[in-house]
Amino acid sequence: AAKPDCGGLIALPFMDDEPGVGVSQGGTATIIGWSPENATPGNVAKAALLAPMFNLKLGTAILDKQGYRQTEIILSGGLTKTPECGQILADVFDMPVQILASGDEGSAWGAAVLAAYRYL
Repeated sequence: AAKPDCGGLIALPFMDDEPGVGVSQGGTATIIGWSPENATPGNVAKAALLAPMFNLKLGTAILDKQGYRQTEIILSGGLTKTPECGQILADVFDMPVQILASGDEGSAWGAAVLAAYRYL
């Protein structure tokens, strides 16, 4: 099990440029704050899970400032199979997360729709 604060570990998920948050040199993904006490699989996994969630929150903060406020998150794909992950996302964004009836297939369905219109 992971501690709520990941034992002090912080993951920086920037495998590529992220201009929205000012990262202009990719390949810099890392986990910092290691110690013998916090170097557990649970803390590492949770830090790695939280990092892109908070990165996404930074991006949506820009949309908020432009007047595009979000009131809920509609979750699809693999995270729908792990309710705890959906709850973590809800906590990060401080808003409700909804899973639609076909939520576990939503990402694949969306990719298929986009592929169908690629060559129009």
